[in-house]
Order: sequence, then C-alpha cells, then structure tokens
Amino acid sequence: MAIIVRTAEHRIPDDPSLQETQMSLVFDVVDKFLSDKDGVDDVITYEMTTQEVELPADNLTDEEDAYSFVKLALSMTDDSMAWQLEGRPLLWMEPLLQGRGFAPAEEVGLDDLAWRISAHLRTVVWTSFCRDQSRMGMRVIIEKHTVVPHRVYEEILREAGGADQPPHSSTLTPLVFEYLPGDPTYLVLMGSATAASATAAAAGLLISVPAADDDDDCVICLAKVMLGSQLPCSHMFHTDCILRWLGRRLSCPVCRSEFELPPPTTTTTIPPPPPPPV
Repeated sequence: MAIIVRTAEHRIPDDPSLQETQMSLVFDVVDKFLSDKDGVDDVITYEMTTQEVELPADNLTDEEDAYSFVKLALSMTDDSMAWQLEGRPLLWMEPLLQGRGFAPAEEVGLDDLAWRISAHLRTVVWTSFCRDQSRMGMRVIIEKHTVVPHRVYEEILREAGGADQPPHSSTLTPLVFEYLPGDPTYLVLMGSATAASATAAAAGLLISVPAADDDDDCVICLAKVMLGSQLPCSHMFHTDCILRWLGRRLSCPVCRSEFELPPPTTTTTIPPPPPPPV
C-alpha cells in the first residue's frame, strides 16, 4: 500500500461576528484500488471519508503549536489516522506556487509529514490574518493506494459499479476543540461524542482472554494475538488495537456487528503531544 498526502484549498464563508478566529481543517481519506494484472490501469476510487476538525486559530501561528495540533488531529480522525500511517510508505506532494500543480512525490516519515502539513496550515492562518478573516480552512487529502489481485479488483469494480463511478462517501461528526481557559497549552474536545470518552466507554464491551491457538491474528495490525480482548461477537484483537478502533467506530472490524453505548456527557481535556525533538 502506498499513501499519498497533499493539501488543498478549503474555502469557507467568513463570519465577522465571531469573537475569535476559527480554523477548519478537513481530512479527506480516500481508498483507491489498483489491479496487479499488467495492462489494467484503471484506478477504482472506492470510498471517501471526510472528517472536519475545528479550533481557535490564534495559536496556530506558532510553529510547534501548529505541529502539535496536526499530530493531535491525525490521532483523533478516521480510526486514528496517525496510527494507520505509522510505518507505511508515505508520499508527500508539495504544492507548487500559484496553483501550478505539485512537485514530484517525496517519501517522508510521519513526523516529517506532520511538519509539512503544519507549515501549510500556518501559511493559511497568516494569509487569513492579513486579510482580516475570522474563519479560515484547509484540506488534507490522504489517498490510500492498494494493489490487489485482479480477481479481487474485479469484485470491487462490480460492487463500485465501474471505475468512473463516484466513491462511497461518509462524513464523520466534526471534532471541535477549544483551549482550556487560562491555559492555552491544553485543548478541550467539546461535545458529547468525543473519541476519548467513547474509547473509555467501549472498554466495558471487552472480555480479556488468551488466544485459542497460534493462528489467531489481530486483523487490525495483522500481528499474532497471545493475550487480547474479545468483543460480544466473539472476534478477538489486541486490546490497544480494538480500543483505538472502537474510539471512532462502534462496530466489529471483522463481521461489522454494531454496538451501542450510553452517550458520554462530559468534555474531555486532551493535552497536545510533546514538542518534536530539536
């Protein structure tokens, strides 16, 4: 699997009535499939998941604050995107000046990727400040390109209705952050359906059990399970893996059984990641 990341413009109407400037960072996560058969070049754009993250923009002019926010946003979006990207080949496409396309893709690590996204984020913030705008936005497009056996490719093609059909699309509930009053180093994830509180509640679904045999693999990370956690549907995973999954989507990764939890009622205070090494 190759993962291609780039940024794009995200225009939103200004709102002069806002008491503080607001940034809307939108992640578009796109699943694309290619065939391993020679001569089959069509790419199937199968699914797109959109996640919006909003927060006050004032602190995003600082290099380390912008970086920390990007890392935090990646860790909270689409089943923990930072966790999925860790250790995968990441290709960054740097936009050229004046909208003239992109430079050749460059392989980067996860930390370097967060720095590059945050650099573009800071540019958007500074530009918006110069224009006296109260609302601003940027998109991060993450394309996951997967090469599959041609038989699987044909099955996906039939299900999608053709390579030229629009992808299955879903939009997740926006994540809205505010800085803790009196302490701008802490972000508070607002609302009742936070990923952190959902993860804590999801722990009550799990039963800690040893693996039944040596062939038990965690389908999330693909590693062997020696001691893991079992969902009510009896499928087994590493505890950390399934908690991260359930923090964003309350269903089994194998059979798609859905689970219900009582809605959390409190906000969650989340410290940003530590600053990157100098």
